[in-house]
Amino acid sequence: MWRYGLAVSSVAVALIVTLVLHPDTLITPVFFLAIILTAWIGGFGPGLVAAVLTTLAIVYFFLPPIFSLRFDPGEIPHLIVFFVSAFLVSSWSAMRRRAEALLRRARDEMDAKVQERTSDLRQSNEQLQAEFAQREWNIRRAMDASTDVTRFELRPGDQWDEDRSSGENKERSELDGYKQTFAHGSDVWGAYAFFIEPGAEYRSDWTAINQMHGTKLRAFHVHFKQGKLIIYSEHAPPGAGAVLAVRYSGPLSRNTWHNVVFHLRESASDNGRLEFWRDGERIIDFTGPIGAAGNQAYWKFGIYRGYGPISTPFAILFANMEIGKSDLTARIASPLAVK
Repeated sequence: MWRYGLAVSSVAVALIVTLVLHPDTLITPVFFLAIILTAWIGGFGPGLVAAVLTTLAIVYFFLPPIFSLRFDPGEIPHLIVFFVSAFLVSSWSAMRRRAEALLRRARDEMDAKVQERTSDLRQSNEQLQAEFAQREWNIRRAMDASTDVTRFELRPGDQWDEDRSSGENKERSELDGYKQTFAHGSDVWGAYAFFIEPGAEYRSDWTAINQMHGTKLRAFHVHFKQGKLIIYSEHAPPGAGAVLAVRYSGPLSRNTWHNVVFHLRESASDNGRLEFWRDGERIIDFTGPIGAAGNQAYWKFGIYRGYGPISTPFAILFANMEIGKSDLTARIASPLAVK
């Protein structure tokens, strides 16, 4: 009920101001402000009431004969134009307010979902850190604070509790970027250096060394297998499961630092993008469907391997990790030095 009281009071104030100002010609501006304010705060109904009251006030106080609801029929077209204009202004103001309220609600719901996902991932990482503490070789940060190097190593039997309980033959030593997620359609850039330590010939069925994981699928994942770097992408057509595609497969030298830059934009249509550079050379230039609608992507890196003969120890170092929405094209030709 207070909203309709607002309509009456706002028109009354507009009337008083207009009478005090004694305008010779334009008498509607202050009334229009009253209508907009009423519709914005109270909604369409009160805005419409304000438009009707304003029309009556103009007839009674400003059209001859004043202080009467009688008026010259010649004024009818002007009154109709005014009322229709007031009606449209009220409708626009109310719809704008409603649209902003819906957008605010949708944003709040999305924030709540992201916070819930973030909380789950943070709890998972805390559990993993407790597991890593029992295997001091698993993940090591450089002792020198000025050096951004992280070393991952897997030895036979290094399983997470979730993999052990599932009964699957998988092992891992990895970190994920739970503190930052990227919405579907965002332009995501990454740059880093990696170094695979020398060792025995490696034949695991698959070994992921980094991946853009997500709440629905992995937009892309990078593997090392039998001396090759292999990069896959995934996309999920509407109503179907994830479709896997090999985007690159080529030899990779161990015992040397490699510099990587990537650019990802998830899209269900043809404007999706995956670009990948290794040591200054573009090895992927893909345009097309990639990712899944509604996917919240997050970065993971380290070692994740499974099946086949995985009894061989494996170690990899990462340095200068940069993941975000800032364009990192400059890192292609000028990568950060590994200290």
